[in-house]
Amino acid sequence: LVAGGFRRGIGIETTAGDLVLGADATLTASSVTVAASGGALTVAGRVDASGADRGGRVTLAARDDLTLAAGGVIDARATAAGNGGEVTLASSGGDLRLAAGSRVRLDGAGGAGGGELLLRVAADEAAGDARLAALDGTLEGVARAIVEPVVTRAVDGLLDAGTVAGFRADLDAYMAAAPANLRGRLGSAADALLVRPGLELVADGDVAVVDPW
Repeated sequence: LVAGGFRRGIGIETTAGDLVLGADATLTASSVTVAASGGALTVAGRVDASGADRGGRVTLAARDDLTLAAGGVIDARATAAGNGGEVTLASSGGDLRLAAGSRVRLDGAGGAGGGELLLRVAADEAAGDARLAALDGTLEGVARAIVEPVVTRAVDGLLDAGTVAGFRADLDAYMAAAPANLRGRLGSAADALLVRPGLELVADGDVAVVDPW
């Protein structure tokens, strides 16, 4: 792709099976998206979205486990001037791991600020935790690091004030314990994390919103 001149944006998606970016592989573009929509994603190579005047954007997503393996690098820094970029790592139904020996670079340059790292995982409501399994990689230049544990609820076709109030109560109950549990389990690597809950609504058919959200 890079040899063919695709440097502004690269998007790769598989709909079945696991996807691996090997240790000898490099993806280079201002915006890179890699999604394993039907399995797990392992990145042991290099994703380079660095830019001279600003950092780029990298999104890695998987239905199952998402692993930034030892030796894996995500580079979304600014190299000459400007702010660092944005990196999103998301697993909808598996564990998210940043292994020891992996690296995420979001540095700004020329006195500008660093970038943002978003880690989006499924919430484990029963344990008051989230499926962020390891945060052992090296994080550089991260101005803001967010963990977004996602709570999933089924909708029967109607969203009214009572239903919305129930969702809010569920999120409040989850957040009463989850941030402390996450930081306690992950140790000092999680001290600077902002824990921000997400809500995903699933419906088989149409949904009507009858009251203000």
